[in-house]
Amino acid sequence: EVDSLDQKTQASRIGYVLQNPDSQIVTDKVWHELAFGLESLGMDTKTIRLRVAEMASFFGIQTWFHKDVNHLSGGQKQRVAIARALVSSPAIILADEPTGALDYQTGKAILKLLQDTARRTGMTVIIITHNSALTAMADRVIKVKNGTVVYQAKNENPVDVAEIEW
Repeated sequence: EVDSLDQKTQASRIGYVLQNPDSQIVTDKVWHELAFGLESLGMDTKTIRLRVAEMASFFGIQTWFHKDVNHLSGGQKQRVAIARALVSSPAIILADEPTGALDYQTGKAILKLLQDTARRTGMTVIIITHNSALTAMADRVIKVKNGTVVYQAKNENPVDVAEIEW
């Protein structure tokens, strides 16, 4: 029950990735975007620097770590938005059409990253999408129409993102 959680707990346990990263990015530099949520949670500087460095390395963004976010491509911005959502090690990631504004290769790389992170950490990743091909990678599929669940099933044999063609 999300309503039973205070705002700080919600912010630290639930990561959110919007379809359009421009709607999510709130700071000027890549490094500050990664640090922003941790600063807001009141973490100490040493922990923030460590987690930001780990995310930058994990996402391969070290070469544009100090760039102004306004000079990034759409795919780079989405990568930063996902890194920011993951930096606090949340239990759940909600991703609203995380590949919607990306080219095929970048989209597949982002989905692979989310899938690998979920498998490695046990984190729950909820992807909201209109792309039915992505259901093959899911452990569970829930179809909602007009706010009502119309279909729900477990997928006993989810495939790796690399096997999906869409």
